[in-house]
Amino acid sequence: MTLARDELVARVTARLAVVRDRIASAGRDPGTVRVVAVCKAFGADAPAAACAAGIDDVAENYAAELVAHHDALGDALGDAQLTWHFLGSLQRNKLARLAPRVSVYQSVGSPRDAELLARYAPGARCYVQVDVSGLAGRAGCPPGSEAAIVELAQGLGLVVEGLMCVASPDPAVASREFASLRRSG
Repeated sequence: MTLARDELVARVTARLAVVRDRIASAGRDPGTVRVVAVCKAFGADAPAAACAAGIDDVAENYAAELVAHHDALGDALGDAQLTWHFLGSLQRNKLARLAPRVSVYQSVGSPRDAELLARYAPGARCYVQVDVSGLAGRAGCPPGSEAAIVELAQGLGLVVEGLMCVASPDPAVASREFASLRRSG
């Protein structure tokens, strides 16, 4: 491992410790919370550093980056196994390349998304994406429509693990938005 890589692993490890402390201070056991390292716009060293820091789940927003990072790491991880999450929009022309590499899709936000995913990745694990922010340009279904998408996805053979919510950037507003969705479900 190079000095730069050692430094990156140290930074990721330090940030993970802060996240786990925040989880604990919120009254949760950090061991019960899955931390997903989003590596968007970082090089292939980022998923490797996350793995070295003890994170088993990594995510990418862009199909080309996920494919490149996944394939570049190849045998470099040894026996370590990463669970790859895809956060971006589901596009027919990219799903065939993603399907053999992605373990979890976080962005099923419409009936069309569920149908595409079921076609290209039968039995895939996924989350239904709900836009609780209502802000323009945000992906996801509006609150109140998630149950129908969950039912459709399950009917198509997808494994729906839960909801992935897109909230407002303001933490106080986001907290209210998450609470509202939780009460409605």
